[in-house]
Formats: sequence, C-alpha cells, structure tokens
Amino acid sequence: MPIQPVGGNAAYRHATDHFSRSKAPVFVLGAPRSGTTVLYHMLLSAGNFAVYRAESNVFSVLAPRFGGMRSERDRTELLAHWLKSKLFRVSGLDENEITAKVVAECRTAGDFLRTFMEAIARKQHVERWADCTPDHLLHIAEIKRRSPSKGDLASIADPAALAVQYADGGASVISVLTEERRFNGSLADLDTVRAAVDIPLLRKDFTVDEYQIWEARAHGADLILLIVAALSDAQLQEFSALSHELGMNVLVETHTPEEIERAAAAQARIIGVNVRNLKTLDVDRSLFASLAGNIPAGAVVVAESGVRNADDVAHYAGNGAHAILVGEALVSDSTPRERIAEFKAAGAAAMAVSR
Repeated sequence: MPIQPVGGNAAYRHATDHFSRSKAPVFVLGAPRSGTTVLYHMLLSAGNFAVYRAESNVFSVLAPRFGGMRSERDRTELLAHWLKSKLFRVSGLDENEITAKVVAECRTAGDFLRTFMEAIARKQHVERWADCTPDHLLHIAEIKRRSPSKGDLASIADPAALAVQYADGGASVISVLTEERRFNGSLADLDTVRAAVDIPLLRKDFTVDEYQIWEARAHGADLILLIVAALSDAQLQEFSALSHELGMNVLVETHTPEEIERAAAAQARIIGVNVRNLKTLDVDRSLFASLAGNIPAGAVVVAESGVRNADDVAHYAGNGAHAILVGEALVSDSTPRERIAEFKAAGAAAMAVSR
C-alpha cells in the first residue's frame, strides 16, 4: 500500500478526488500484421494519458495494399475494409463522422491510424495523448531556466506563453522543471502551464518520495521522471505502480547498459537515454546508438540531452529514437515555435530514411 500524504493536505485531497480512480495509462504497440490490434488495445484500457506507438511494419502492410493514401480512392477503399471490421462495430464511433474526417484529412497511413486513435481516445474519455508513429518523432519541449552544466539559460518570466509557442509549433509533450535549487523551477510553473495548454505535461524533478508523485498528479502532470541512478529497484517498481494508479505514465531515465537493464526489469514503458555524464556533465552523442540498442523492443525510446540543432535531431531519429527531449536549444532561441517545426521536419525525414 503506497504511503500517502497527510489526509488534510490539499494536494492529496485534490489527487484523490480527481485521479485515484484512474486506470493505468494506455500504452499501445502496433501489430506486426495490421493496425487493428493498435486500436483494439486502445478500446480495452484507457487512462487519463495515452502513449500510442505503431511499428513501421504496420505501414508496410497498409501502404502496398491500399496505396499511398494520397488519393481519395485509396482512403475510401481502406475505410471500406475497416468499417466492416469487428473492431469498428464495437468502437461506438459514428461512421459518417469518421468517414468524413478520413477522406478530408488523411494523406498517409500514419494519418489514418492517428485519426482512429484520437477518435477512440475521446470516446474512452482519455484527456491527452501522444503518438510515436514511424513518421512522427515525438518532441518533448522543456521549460527550463537554468541547468547545473550551463548556469542561467533564460529568465522565462511567462512560462505559459512559452508553452503556447511550444504547442503551436507542434510539441507533443511539454516538460516543466519544478526543481528549485538547481533549475529555478517551481510547481507554480507547472500550474501555469497546465492552465495554458491541453497537451501532455511531464513534471521533471528528482523524484525520491511517493509524496512527489501524488503532488505531480494534483498539479496536472501526465508523466513524471524517474532516474534509475537515483533509485533502488524497489523504488522504481513502487513509484511506477503508483504513477500508473494515478493515471500517469513514467519516463525512466538511464545512462548506462546496466541502468537500461534495471529499467527493463521494472517493466518501464518509456525509457530515456541521457548521454550526459552525471559526474562530469559532459555530453557524448555518439553513445546514444549503442545504448538505445539495449532497450527492449516495445518500449518508447527517448533521446535526452545534446540537441543543439536539426542535425542532432536527425542523428537521434536515425539511430532508434522515437522521441527527443529538448530544452536549452529552445529556451535560448528567440523563435521556439519555428525551431520546433524545423526539428519535426528533420526528425520525420530521418525516420523515413531509416524505415
């Protein structure tokens, strides 16, 4: 039984009132032969925040059979097959609405899967989601004023305004630093950002106590960070379980093959590879590929640290990253919205080449 904050605490009351009955978050993996299993699992379990991932072999089945989906004929033919499926019959979706949306908006197999995923997520009352399809590198954009390695980065007087720029630029998730001493962050920043945007939020802090997990959910977070190097195996298991109980997902950060092994043993679904040495604070991007290769198939792989430009994004995307976490390059840029759009294009291009 997890240790809970004192019953009179406002954060605890808020969390238990709104989130304690949440199911574990959705984590969906693409089927090897078709896209139907992706959506089937979405129907079976829905929490407050869903992470959606489809493998490239989903595309390799859809595209040859139904064409590139750029023509209305391709989209209509694919729809005709899906609308006859048992999956669609049990989904409860409106045939006319979903048909109109697919015909009008879908141009790739990824668009098609995302359209159904979003419709089913809404039907299951999932509040927010992020997708890691093969043509979509998930971007976690960070609100960070300072860092131990670089010192002051940006004043960020209005974190909500910056968050809106991130969202408008196409960020999938926003990471908010709440650690005060080293990063000059706060829970007030998290509150402000939560009120400004609807996309998922990661509370980024050194999580060492269960209270912080309840606190994160009470302040509107959809994910928390767990650093393997800072926690025991038992804590990794317990903190992950509590996060899932409260409807949150967990980004488990690793730095070495041994830590990746521990994350896998804890059944981590989202595993970050931080190429920054915790002792020297130096960054070695060349380590990413070899470390990412140790992560079990089925996990979402997040590249952390070292993104300076589009070339770095392409490097990570081409070496197995499904997502990147970017902080300094965005907060130090005068046009973060445009920079995210540039990074998204670079990531998509690199992923297309690697497929």
